[in-house]
Amino acid sequence: MSLLLLFAGGGQGNAIRLLSGCQIKVSALDAANKVFCVVQGSSPLVVEDATFDTAGQPLRYSITPREVVIIIPEGDATTAQQVADAQLAFRQAKRHYISGLRVPIESGMLITRANLLQVQHELAGINASYPVRRIVHDFKTQETSIEVGDYSISPQDQDGLFFALAKAVSQMKKEAAI
Repeated sequence: MSLLLLFAGGGQGNAIRLLSGCQIKVSALDAANKVFCVVQGSSPLVVEDATFDTAGQPLRYSITPREVVIIIPEGDATTAQQVADAQLAFRQAKRHYISGLRVPIESGMLITRANLLQVQHELAGINASYPVRRIVHDFKTQETSIEVGDYSISPQDQDGLFFALAKAVSQMKKEAAI
């Protein structure tokens, strides 16, 4: 059984063994093939959608409907459409987030947020590189907890990011028209 956490780009000389008893949890953001974006409090209600309906593709909407509703606090139809399109593109593939990785604190001090780590764990079926998303050093137990994942942002705040991106695009369009 292999319990290794490797620095990406490094060889076995950079291998860090996970502490025994790690409870590794692999989370996945489900793929979606239709996204509705609703502008909260708009009158009349602004609802835009984006649909993945390419014939022959496994995520085709008519075969496996997986719908997501995103609510944004403000915007117009253009902003809502941009958010729906961006969210659909983001959710086309499952993205993994791995937590429960614990290493000795002296090894953990060498790891920094946003660096890529090669993670190998046979029992969990993991053998890939992931960016480091969270590091917590516990000096009392002499352990470092690490969370890695494909998410470009943490799983809890993805809708806010898409809204911010759509708002920035809208603002750039307005400034370009001036």
